[in-house]
Amino acid sequence: MWAAAHGRRVARDEWRGAVLTVLGLTGLLLTTSSTTSSAALDVRTTLLLAAATAAAIAALTAIPAASRASVAAGLGARHRGIRPR
Repeated sequence: MWAAAHGRRVARDEWRGAVLTVLGLTGLLLTTSSTTSSAALDVRTTLLLAAATAAAIAALTAIPAASRASVAAGLGARHRGIRPR
């Protein structure tokens, strides 16, 4: 949407991605919102959740970019019946 606002031509796939993102966020909002009163997380639970989130982010970013690219290329090539490089 930023590209469209600044006059750059936006591809169809980019619009589809933006729409799917908005729909996904709307779905999350609808499923997680509540009309009843709810209590906030206690300090211990909040810290555990923050630690688990930090660990997941660290694990995902620790994978080298080259490794991700080679795995993706290998999977894509095998799916198309092409031998990976």
